[in-house]
Amino acid sequence: MGASRNYAALAQLETLSFDSREHWLRWAQLLAKVGQLDDSQNAYSKIAEACNIPEAYHGLGVVAQKAGNLREGLDALKQAKQLAPADADIRNDLGVALLRDQQFDEAAFELRTAYELAEGQQRIGTNMVAAYFLQGGEASVGRLQEELQLSDELVKAGVNFSQRFEANDTKVAAQQAQSADAKPASSVEVSQAADSSSKGNGSAQVQSSEVQESPVTQPGSPITVAADNSVIDIQPGQCWVNAQIQSRPVEESIQVKVRDSEVKLKVTPAEFRRGIKRVVTKEGTKTYRVIPPTYKEIEEKVLVKPESKSLVVEPAVYKTVEEQVVMEEARTELEPCSTSGATAYGAKVAAMGFCTKAIPAKTKTVKVTKLVKPETTRTEVVPAEYKTVVRRVVDKPAEVVPIETQDEIDSLEIAELVKPAKAEETRVPAVAVAMNVLRYEGKPQIVAREAVCDRDLTRDMVRELQKKLDDLGYRPGEQDGLPGPDTMAALTKYQTDKGLASGALTVETAKQLELID
Repeated sequence: MGASRNYAALAQLETLSFDSREHWLRWAQLLAKVGQLDDSQNAYSKIAEACNIPEAYHGLGVVAQKAGNLREGLDALKQAKQLAPADADIRNDLGVALLRDQQFDEAAFELRTAYELAEGQQRIGTNMVAAYFLQGGEASVGRLQEELQLSDELVKAGVNFSQRFEANDTKVAAQQAQSADAKPASSVEVSQAADSSSKGNGSAQVQSSEVQESPVTQPGSPITVAADNSVIDIQPGQCWVNAQIQSRPVEESIQVKVRDSEVKLKVTPAEFRRGIKRVVTKEGTKTYRVIPPTYKEIEEKVLVKPESKSLVVEPAVYKTVEEQVVMEEARTELEPCSTSGATAYGAKVAAMGFCTKAIPAKTKTVKVTKLVKPETTRTEVVPAEYKTVVRRVVDKPAEVVPIETQDEIDSLEIAELVKPAKAEETRVPAVAVAMNVLRYEGKPQIVAREAVCDRDLTRDMVRELQKKLDDLGYRPGEQDGLPGPDTMAALTKYQTDKGLASGALTVETAKQLELID
């Protein structure tokens, strides 16, 4: 068989997103299974603080007790009970914790309640008998056995179990508290009633302590227990449980009176005459209706810019003409010349003759721009600007019109009694049928059996168990490899039908189903 995979399961779980409280609960549970009790206790505490759910306080109580913190475990289990008062596993674990704390009266009350809630589970019954024995001795147990019709084997197992909680066991508790790992001294692990797979096929639920625990032994040494009046040596690595052998069901046919003789009554119904009646279901009244106004559209010019005047400049008018510009004026110059007859006579005279010479003026033709009309201004009128808009004006105002409503009348069918009802008696004889019924042979027994350990109970083995049970017609539910309620119920029915010890997957059952060699 394969070894336990709790460490691998914890590693795989821590790779996922912690997005649900079931994930957190499963993580806290696996921490406890791999021995990290402080981390598990811290995780359950945080879940309880954040969610305030009974599963968290239940787990915290169980782990605290494993770690030797009895008082803290008691407080957590009490809180779990307040949140889920009808949970049999929580009240059973609280009762066992109260037994450890020597509070026998309170323990008896809790375990009696758990036993009734669990509808008579044997393991809780053993705890309950132990509590009643410690509370009131054999007389108290005798009254309990008579009230609940408990078997002698269950009473004997409970009385034997009570010895673990007597006052002289405080020395054992002290030795356990001084152990190296600070865990409760027990070489046979306390079995748990509500494992993560027992509710919802894998949902993380807290576990409920099994009643039968072993005496204190050194780790690794064999344990000797008595079972079936013989001595069995339990070797290291084995797991044992106190299991039940239920009475064997035997089917037989009997005649059963399924119906007593009786008197049948034949009732002739009353006769009625049908008629019609008119009924006012809603009275008429006067109401008013508003006729809304009507509108018409008209166009209207709106002055957006008034008329104005502006001054416009008229530019000057010029023309170009050619004009002669005197560059040098005309003049008269004197120059020597023969005159006065002086030259003619050849006489030598002292006077010199001069003649005048006209020198014309020098001119130049240039182009001149002449002003024909000077620059002036003129006034222009800018016309006004208008915009055409459409306006909605009331054409006909609103008015209120009165409306008269008539009565609403329904026609109802009515019946008048014509002939009253009457009854006639007819006697019917009794009816008996043959039925196959189950009777049970033998008395229930509590026996010690070697069980498949949790570390060896792999999902593949559980899946094979589910397939075997389904093939045999025991309906184990979905074949998912998780030992859920349907699987355990199917396994218990198979064991009961075969006369095997039930309540756990024992080695003898696993061999009979060919799960192991």
